[in-house]
Amino acid sequence: MSEDVFKFISSNSSAASDFVRIEDGETIQLRIISQPLMGHELFVEGKPHRWPQGQSKPAEVPAPGPDDKVKNFVSFIVYQYTDEPGIKVWSISQKTILKQMEVLFNGGREHWSTYVLTIRRKGLKKDTTYSVSGTGVPLEDSLIDFATKAKDYIDMSAMFVGDSVVIQPLPEISVEQAQPKTNTDALPF
Repeated sequence: MSEDVFKFISSNSSAASDFVRIEDGETIQLRIISQPLMGHELFVEGKPHRWPQGQSKPAEVPAPGPDDKVKNFVSFIVYQYTDEPGIKVWSISQKTILKQMEVLFNGGREHWSTYVLTIRRKGLKKDTTYSVSGTGVPLEDSLIDFATKAKDYIDMSAMFVGDSVVIQPLPEISVEQAQPKTNTDALPF
């Protein structure tokens, strides 16, 4: 066998995901660069089914099983600075993340693009905990530019019909993270 076979096998064999993924013990940094998409989701046999906020569960969505639960979710287009840098979609249904973001964004009085968010995950399944902190950093010009044309690349409403949200290949964006305005050690969470 050729050395190339082993290099291929040991390399990251899965393609980079268009969605933010946080594994146990991992810490990532990202910035929200879109308006939120809000709705309800139900996972049945590992498959997500979603519908818009304020609407009833569509008839074609399977009935939940005894362990299945309808959750509210919010999704954003984000720039992920760490791990696999680039434009991604971040979908959140974990109440602990949303509550920490509410505190960080001062109950909606602070704009979400003001902060580079640091999200830490610890644990697996029902024993998973998240911590969210933010550092006030000026929004990078390249992200402002992408945000103005994001709809040319991403159709967030596709999440409601189970299609891919990426409608054309995402551009590679180079950002230089500015120096923080605040000391993250001084944050209350």
